[in-house]
Amino acid sequence: MKVKIKKIVYHLRQQPVEDKKKILHLLTIVCVVVMIILWSYSLSSNFNNPDTIVQIKNDIKPLSAIKDNMVDGYKSISVPVPYTTSDTNQDTSAGATSNSSQDQDINSYPGMIQ
Repeated sequence: MKVKIKKIVYHLRQQPVEDKKKILHLLTIVCVVVMIILWSYSLSSNFNNPDTIVQIKNDIKPLSAIKDNMVDGYKSISVPVPYTTSDTNQDTSAGATSNSSQDQDINSYPGMIQ
């Protein structure tokens, strides 16, 4: 066995650098494939365990609360907020004038739900 490995190593050392790189890439890909197969096998055995299924359901609860908060936040920024007279009136004594198109009644705004 030792003699065979020594012959392989000696033969690899005699190869050009390009061939050594090809062999390295091939061996790396083979190792990655083997690791993925082992990982997927261990995942399937873990997911079939009833205790794991219960634990996964418990772990998902906080994520669903975060999702609900994100949906509510998106809905709150999606609804347009109407202009009110108190929001648009600035200091008129300093010479600023208010724009009459912005002065709307809240109840007459078409996007408001009453």
